[in-house]
Amino acid sequence: DGLAPTDRVADVILANPPFAGSVYDEVVRRFAVRSKKTELLFLEKMVSLLRPGGRAVVVVPYGVVTGAAGAGSAIRSMLVRGNSLRAVVELPSGVFRPYTDVKTAILFWEAVPQGKATHMIRVDNDGLSMDQRRAPVAFNDLPEALTVLRGGQAEISHRLVSTAEIEASAMNLNPSRYLSDDKATVRHHIDSED
Repeated sequence: DGLAPTDRVADVILANPPFAGSVYDEVVRRFAVRSKKTELLFLEKMVSLLRPGGRAVVVVPYGVVTGAAGAGSAIRSMLVRGNSLRAVVELPSGVFRPYTDVKTAILFWEAVPQGKATHMIRVDNDGLSMDQRRAPVAFNDLPEALTVLRGGQAEISHRLVSTAEIEASAMNLNPSRYLSDDKATVRHHIDSED
């Protein structure tokens, strides 16, 4: 049981926790977020499992980064204020077809004091068709997203967003909220900040 109490700690967490599950009230009482949504409980558990300086990369349903509910906001606050949220990568709808159509994002954070900014990145194409076949296509933003995550520049929608701006937006971590639709404009904005 991934939500059971444990004394274990981790240096690195790489996870794709279950989406849209729910748990019994006695499980919920062990968590600060007080939610029955497993994706929120697993995130809180992962935050608590990381050693100082540890790193995590976690796939989450999109509601985690955008939801207005108190539990989602509490988790986002833990990631932004209690850790250093390095990046949020918005993935295209259907990226996990044929298993699910749930829109997803990837969260990258470190268990270190609050960071000054979070990289918001939007992936529009993952190199596969968005139908049930998921056949290879010519467009693939993932290599450019990796370039940005490694500190380089790329022609993909991305922007470094200050923690203050995230806090002013009620902890909304939706990359599209902070990005224009014009990749060239986004690139210019990043270059002009340096």
